[in-house]
Amino acid sequence: MERSRTVGPFGSVLLLAAFAIGAGIAGSGRGETPPAGPGVKALPTAPGWSFTGDLHAARCGHTATLLASGKVLVVGGSNGGNCTSIDVDTLGSAELYDPATGLWTITAGLKQPRTNHTATLLSSGLVLVVGGEVASGGRFHAIGTAELYDPVARNWSSTGSLVAQRAYHTATLLQDGKVLVTGGCCGASGALASAELYDPATGAWSGTGNLVTGRYWHTATRLRKGNVLVAGGLLNAAPTMGQYQSAELYDPVSGAWMATGELNHDHSQHTATLLLDGRVLVASGDNPYDDYGGAPGTAEVYDPMTATWSDTGSLRVIRNGHTATLLPGGKVLVAGGVYFSSVNGAELYDPVSGTWTPSDGLHTPRFFGHTATLLVDGKVLVAAGASEDNAPIALDSAELYDDGAPSPTTVRLIEYFHAEFGHYFITSIPDEISKLDSGTFGGWARTGLQINAYATASANARTGLPFLQRSVRAEELPFLLAIRLRVRHRAGERPVDAREPRRVRHRRSCGGRFMRSGLDTRLPVI
Repeated sequence: MERSRTVGPFGSVLLLAAFAIGAGIAGSGRGETPPAGPGVKALPTAPGWSFTGDLHAARCGHTATLLASGKVLVVGGSNGGNCTSIDVDTLGSAELYDPATGLWTITAGLKQPRTNHTATLLSSGLVLVVGGEVASGGRFHAIGTAELYDPVARNWSSTGSLVAQRAYHTATLLQDGKVLVTGGCCGASGALASAELYDPATGAWSGTGNLVTGRYWHTATRLRKGNVLVAGGLLNAAPTMGQYQSAELYDPVSGAWMATGELNHDHSQHTATLLLDGRVLVASGDNPYDDYGGAPGTAEVYDPMTATWSDTGSLRVIRNGHTATLLPGGKVLVAGGVYFSSVNGAELYDPVSGTWTPSDGLHTPRFFGHTATLLVDGKVLVAAGASEDNAPIALDSAELYDDGAPSPTTVRLIEYFHAEFGHYFITSIPDEISKLDSGTFGGWARTGLQINAYATASANARTGLPFLQRSVRAEELPFLLAIRLRVRHRAGERPVDAREPRRVRHRRSCGGRFMRSGLDTRLPVI
């Protein structure tokens, strides 16, 4: 494993390692309504699934975003079972889930109702909701508006609108804090090939080239080096749908798209999960109602080093519309989905062996439009969705998956910046935070970034040494950031003045492989 050392303002040697983390400013709790209606049914105490509090509104096609506070923001959706019926209401309501109580509280609603949209946690802690569709005039219409949710103020504000209206698109947070939106449905010729960038500093959107192939119901995964892998999807609207085997890469530096190795099988409504080793797992996603050419139940892995795909073990149950969540231990939990009827089963993928094993099933079958969110304590929250494909209804229930691993210890780190020298420092020690905030060490100021990380035990770490780990679905990943872990000088060693520029590396000089570059859960905290 690669490491790099630098020096902080307290004369401490800092160990650099790349971790997946949640970022933003924790909310104050203002603006929430008190819990009402349904309460907690049961909290998990052993491996498997247990119910938690019901949502206030049944919904599917919504989004769920993990906030820096550890709460989960659920937004929009529709109250129709199949999430696409024109005889249902498009929802503008939003709710917050508190893992500490297992309860949902109502928060401010969207300015414009929407379903099949995206939600992205920005580095500022705000949540960007983009596009989607709304039912009106007997059909669904794609929309191009975007909104920002402030977890502190608990309110929404409008921001710049997309260049093109779209739904079923993807939104990916890039290393520079901008958001890349790709594809979606539906343009005059079906799937959109356009891509756009959102700049949080200006609130404006700008085009950034076109995909090699227009698509929707595809996936977009940010790789360790910062480029974005787009894979699979549908190429057109009914009745001339077709699945893609193609994949392509976006280069954030040049803004250009280029084809990469083709998938071995067609996939749409699939999942793509960034594994701990930097590879990407694409799982199933075959539509049982139309012959799009996909191979049922297939899974394959993309290797960024070789730009090739290789088959891995097939899922035990054929499914699409499911969720996939990277667990703290490195395995992938797949839950729900549909194959002619709802699938209530779940299964686990082991990247080491390349095999799937069955897990306890969901208490409630969820065939489409549900969400799965990895919580700070390592549990997985599955919320709402549609049940029973033959007689679909929107759900208001939620469940928690517990893999039985010990709950990790949460660590809150705060980032500071020295404007004169362009140096960054991250710490979680109250005394250091107090001195930095008071100006004892001149020139340091908070960047506004607060990082949630957590520690668990690792069989690969040295005895008694925990490691920091924070792994979530790539789609939900706020961004990857190099966390500088403090390691005290040995007794009698003279501290170094961190304000001396030659003693502190500039963030950019640490190397792309470290800076917001990927996951490394094998580094022990010394």
